[in-house]
Amino acid sequence: MYLVHEDLYDIEKGVEVMKKLRNFLFEAGFPVVPEEDLSCVWYNTLGNERITNYHNHGYEYGDYVPAYTKAQKVKYLKELEEVKKTVENDMELAGTIDRYIKESETETAIDEFIV
Repeated sequence: MYLVHEDLYDIEKGVEVMKKLRNFLFEAGFPVVPEEDLSCVWYNTLGNERITNYHNHGYEYGDYVPAYTKAQKVKYLKELEEVKKTVENDMELAGTIDRYIKESETETAIDEFIV
């Protein structure tokens, strides 16, 4: 089971991630909250500010814009491609890595002022 960090903050996917985690913990014998309470647990755990920031900016911080140099971006995309090759038999993990690659190619800012 994999939990995608970004999905946890997503308004559409957050509660589904919580359900996945809840079911995993329940099957392992841990006490869990009733499923009908998951949306409240999700909201109260993350808080309105983080949820709103993620919805508006794509990450949970309101005053921070992550950026990389062009060389850093090329390097981490290359590394992600290499990792993806090592997990190609795990479709769920390979799909998550592929998603990170695609999102990073289009959404990662390049900071032209970092040397």
